[in-house]
Amino acid sequence: MSKNVELPTQHGEATGLTIDNSPLMGGAMTAQELSDRKARLARIAKFSTDQAQKISSEYWEAREGDTIRGEFLGFKILTKNDDKEEDGVKKIPAVVIDTLDGIRLCGAMQVVESFQTGVPQGAAVQVTCTKAKANQMKEFDVLVFEDTVDADADVQ
Repeated sequence: MSKNVELPTQHGEATGLTIDNSPLMGGAMTAQELSDRKARLARIAKFSTDQAQKISSEYWEAREGDTIRGEFLGFKILTKNDDKEEDGVKKIPAVVIDTLDGIRLCGAMQVVESFQTGVPQGAAVQVTCTKAKANQMKEFDVLVFEDTVDADADVQ
C-alpha cells in the first residue's frame, strides 16, 4: 500500500503538495537507459547559459525609447486585483512576444488593439514605445516584418 509523502520545495519549505511513492509513470529504466540518462545529465550540467534561450515570462513595462523584437505568440489574459470590479479582479488582455531575452507580455491598450487588427500569430514583430509621459497613455509603433530571412544566412 502506497503512502502519500509531502513534497517540499528545493529549500525545504512546505508546499501543501503530496506525492505517493508509487513507481514513476512510464515504467522502470534498464541499466543502459539509466547510464544514458546519467551521461546526458552530465552533458547538461556543462551547458553554457550563453547558449540557452530564456523562456520565462516577464511583463514588459515600456519606457520611452524601449524596443522589443521577436515572434508574436498570441494573447493571454492577465488579472489584477481591483476593488472597483464586480468580482474584485480586472482582466487585462496582453500580447505575448517571444524574444531572445525571454517571453514578454504587454498589456498596453494601443499595442493590444494593434495586434488584434491584423498581426498573424507567428509574425516577426517589433514594438517601440515612442511616448511615455506621466499620467498619459503611452504611445507605440508596431511593425510587422515579412519573414523572408534565409534561416542559414547571417542576419546583420
